[in-house]
Amino acid sequence: MLFAAAEGARPLLAQELGAEVVVLYRTVAIEPETPPQGDLVVLASPSAARAFAALGLDLPVVSIGPQTTAAARAQGLRVAAEAERHDLEGLVAAVASLGQG
Repeated sequence: MLFAAAEGARPLLAQELGAEVVVLYRTVAIEPETPPQGDLVVLASPSAARAFAALGLDLPVVSIGPQTTAAARAQGLRVAAEAERHDLEGLVAAVASLGQG
């Protein structure tokens, strides 16, 4: 069995499956010429958390799940919410929940 993954991906699932990992892509962070503006940042991966933190902006973040939350906190980001469901609907619900308080 082959497990297609990103370079540096967590190997847990491949190990549990007894699969051979095949690296198909790598994530490369870029820095925009002009820092983005906004009130809230939505992060869907640990690499997104690391890339956003590198910008040095002080904005609260919403995370897609525990691994992304851990990466965001490790980078000193303020996690305002974490999605209960780790998908698009979960992210939308987490963002919406912030407006209800």
